[in-house]
Amino acid sequence: MWPKYFYKFVGRKPVLDGLGPRAGSAGRSRQETVLLTPNHEMFLVLIPSTLVFLVLSIIAIDYLPLASARVRNLNYAAFCVISISATDAQMQSNIDWVCSQKFDCTPINPGGPCFEPNNLRSHASFVMNRYYQKNGREEEACDFSNTGRFINSDPSYGDCVYDY
Repeated sequence: MWPKYFYKFVGRKPVLDGLGPRAGSAGRSRQETVLLTPNHEMFLVLIPSTLVFLVLSIIAIDYLPLASARVRNLNYAAFCVISISATDAQMQSNIDWVCSQKFDCTPINPGGPCFEPNNLRSHASFVMNRYYQKNGREEEACDFSNTGRFINSDPSYGDCVYDY
């Protein structure tokens, strides 16, 4: 059984009897019962509107940013971070060198948005990426004596937003 809106009006309606009004009379009318019949015209409205809704939903999923994730157009390696094999001494050397080059390293200082987690790997990755981005994203700007590597995924977390 279909929902009510799939059916035409059900009830009684006035119908003129005979050929219509005659001279001097208003004509006789009677009540006729209208049967419950499927409203096939409803399908002509529902099917196209459902398809339009479906297409617009697919488009919205592809183009609207997600609330819980940062969405960036990453056509190629976009971020420079410390390599997995780098030693603590190499990471500290990279931090010291980048911060001596007049780059803003305050985000990795205590109280800064990138201070936590307080470890050399996260601090080195942040400043190395900042250097790489500010130097035109040139491949050489992520070398750091073979301790830098490229990644496509955004390493930003919480309030710590990596330059892009």
